[in-house]
Amino acid sequence: MVYALPPPMAGFFEFSMMRIRNDIDQKVLSELFYQYLNEEEDFIRELFTLGETHLGRTFVNEPALSNENALHVLDYERASEVINTASHMGVGTCYCRHKMQHLGKACDAPLEICMTFNNTAASLIRHGFARSVDKKEGVDLLQEAYDNNLVQFGENVREKVSFICNCCGCCCEAMIAARRFAIMNPVHTTNFIPEVKQDSCNGCAKCLNICPVEAMTLISANDPDKPNKKIAKLNEDICLGCGLCGFAALRETIKK
Repeated sequence: MVYALPPPMAGFFEFSMMRIRNDIDQKVLSELFYQYLNEEEDFIRELFTLGETHLGRTFVNEPALSNENALHVLDYERASEVINTASHMGVGTCYCRHKMQHLGKACDAPLEICMTFNNTAASLIRHGFARSVDKKEGVDLLQEAYDNNLVQFGENVREKVSFICNCCGCCCEAMIAARRFAIMNPVHTTNFIPEVKQDSCNGCAKCLNICPVEAMTLISANDPDKPNKKIAKLNEDICLGCGLCGFAALRETIKK
């Protein structure tokens, strides 16, 4: 057995809130974490923006991909591949949303959906921080994340990924950091940056509402026949390439 001291993040910050426990005051801990990570900014800014290698990366939303685009997605870019090749998989309580619950700021996204893999999962399962799940349940959990418009944010490695968080834009530290420090590109993006089809965009704003990092805005369509018409515009400099906006557009097309 090999032992290692976990870092603050991703590490013991999350582990302290990945299960409901009575031996510590998790409400007080949540308040302190929130102050340290959201009201103060030195630690979180340095964590996500210093150095040449990003702490984490975004996985592309696989249902949003067309058959043609899917051919260009490498295995390590797929959350489904991480699930299908992991030696162990665990699921625990989302640290971010659990913390926000104690502050009265949590959204209604699923709570039991924090994914860990391989040796990290084996350790967390052994010590009661995570529940062991098989590949089938792992795929089902990933689909639940897709259904709730959550972004897959994981460890920035190609092999033996330790964790994938299913992030909402309102609670999750990675998404908050992506907005706060957008100009410094704190999160490694995917290779699939969306393109707005201006001819067919009707200005419905669904892409704006679903984007977790506010990379979409509405601008004038400059249509002399429809002076109030708006169309979407993408800020590629801060886009994560998560594909949620394309997923929203795809669902809208299916409804029609």
